[in-house]
Amino acid sequence: MVKTVTKLLPAAVPLPANALPDWLLLDLFGPTYPMAHDQWKIDSTLPDQFSTASYMNSTAGQVNLNSRIYPQNDFFRPPTRTQPLNAVFKNLRSDSEVSSLVDSIGSYQSDSTVFSYIGELANVPGYAGSGVTAWEKESLLRNMAGCLTTKSNTFGVWGVAQSIKKLSKNTTNDKFEAGDVVLAEKRFYALVERYVWPGRDGVPGNAHLTAGGTWDRLAQQRANISLSDGLTDTLFQLPGSPPLFRTAGQARLQLDANADNTGTYPQYDGPERVGMNAYTQAALGKVVWTKSTLEDAYNPPQAAIKYRVVYFKYLDQ
Repeated sequence: MVKTVTKLLPAAVPLPANALPDWLLLDLFGPTYPMAHDQWKIDSTLPDQFSTASYMNSTAGQVNLNSRIYPQNDFFRPPTRTQPLNAVFKNLRSDSEVSSLVDSIGSYQSDSTVFSYIGELANVPGYAGSGVTAWEKESLLRNMAGCLTTKSNTFGVWGVAQSIKKLSKNTTNDKFEAGDVVLAEKRFYALVERYVWPGRDGVPGNAHLTAGGTWDRLAQQRANISLSDGLTDTLFQLPGSPPLFRTAGQARLQLDANADNTGTYPQYDGPERVGMNAYTQAALGKVVWTKSTLEDAYNPPQAAIKYRVVYFKYLDQ
């Protein structure tokens, strides 16, 4: 086991011109999830629960540093949201230090300033606490970096819809003016999820459909691959795998990129053309693309981010 220790510079230490802060390394270094080739032989199920980092939401539960509710103005003054961050840092510092730090985290944010990286916590006043040595000052990020995030994919929306009768002399229709009357009002809350659209077939990745329109596998081999030797893994059956083949006497599989007998990739579709140059085709085979709209694409090569409401309720019922 190789243990890497990264020393984080306190916010007060000046950095050379054009230098990046050390805390950016926190987003570059992460745990490695090894994928042993024979893990799929245990129960032959997909997805693989032994090396898939997000299997059954095993990586869920991180707390977002961006705790501020937006926007904040004279018409919308939401309460502060501090309990999750107080819980994260509980017992790492005194209660008063934690409370002060969490307040500073809220003050650090504005309608135009948010945390882009968890390491930015080092820029928040009070982050170093009462620590004297660098080891003491860096205790928060060293211990809790894995519990923090700035990239959660769900967020809440609080809204109010009003029917307003304008005073005859008031001509600014996009503002509530003195003399205007609210005739009706409805308040609501929605939980919105941001997700990667997998394509019209609903299968993530470059999936393959049968003539009947159901998913079978990503790529077709030129011939069936025997697993009877007990050595060959079934990784080639997972979404994202290219066509493979086995030669006589070889235990491991090879890329099926033979010019005359290549395996079959499913074709890409979508509004943006996709292809491979001659060098890539020689190694992986030819990729076919057909034009379609993004909404009609089964295997869009580019990721499309969409939003959906996963929970909704009226607040005044």
